[in-house]
Amino acid sequence: MRPAPTVTDNVQSFRWCSTGSARAVSPKTVCGVVYQGANRKTGCQFSFTCDGSQTRRPEHDGWEQARHAARRAMDGYVYAPVGRATHYHTDWLVPYWRSSLVKVATVESHIFYQRR
Repeated sequence: MRPAPTVTDNVQSFRWCSTGSARAVSPKTVCGVVYQGANRKTGCQFSFTCDGSQTRRPEHDGWEQARHAARRAMDGYVYAPVGRATHYHTDWLVPYWRSSLVKVATVESHIFYQRR
């Protein structure tokens, strides 16, 4: 899960979701960062939080890979090519904020940035 550092670097406190709706969790948690903007049609941090894909049953192998990557990120693992990136997007997007940041890496179809 290459975006993991962008999530953990944007979390002030490395706590997982509280019980109940993750959307109600403060942005000081992993879930708060992931679900930030999920209630807006154009404001999702991660598309799965607002595109309806959460209503489908997760694919077992993919879910296990995601859980493993999340555990590693929470334990402090940093994927070296992206370092401490705080923002990322796919190469088919042109977000308004990209010119205000420093590009640090491109990994497959994802472009990573950090603050100046």
